[in-house]
Amino acid sequence: MSIVMNVSCLAVFMLVCREEVLVHGDRIGMSRIHADTLDDESDRGLGRVKKYSREGKRTINSYCNSRVLKFSPDGKQKVVLISNAHLQHIVPSFFQIPHSLSLDERNKRLFVADRENSRVLMFDADKGRILQDFNYFGERVFAAHYHREKGGILHVVNGPISVNSQGFTFSLRRNAVIQEWRPASGFSEPHDVTSDDENGAVYVADIGKNTVWKFKRRVQIQA
Repeated sequence: MSIVMNVSCLAVFMLVCREEVLVHGDRIGMSRIHADTLDDESDRGLGRVKKYSREGKRTINSYCNSRVLKFSPDGKQKVVLISNAHLQHIVPSFFQIPHSLSLDERNKRLFVADRENSRVLMFDADKGRILQDFNYFGERVFAAHYHREKGGILHVVNGPISVNSQGFTFSLRRNAVIQEWRPASGFSEPHDVTSDDENGAVYVADIGKNTVWKFKRRVQIQA
């Protein structure tokens, strides 16, 4: 991939660029969900809101509470879609900061970046059942975004402490990383990632440089 631009408008881009971008922050979450559904002590620390379907269902990763919540379209009904109880058949059998969400709406698959466990988890988006875990992305996986191309690919960014951060393109069909990428000057703290459904461009929010990087594909991905 080649970089075609970087812009210093992180907050604006994250909130308004595309509907599919994960929305970060307690105040944003509260504005979309009725306050009376979040009156539990365990709801403190809500992190990201993700549109679930055309009918308006939403999922939220509870940033510090190791779970994913699911809300009705009107925001009045809440269920715990995924918790540590759903992870008993994998190792480690618990979340350690679920940091981002991405949905494959057509196939009803939900992807969760489990940051400090350095993995991406794939769940049944309706039932919360674990389908697969992916551990190919180095230390500390901050974000993963699903793209429907070529049987499904994930764009993933990490944030290791000891080595340089980078991005990955992962083929779900091949179960393998097919590209690794980063700016020539390097990432600082890549924190979120999304991609364009039409042209495949990938956008990364780098909070260390207060920058959004845009990566444009040079060649067609053979996923």
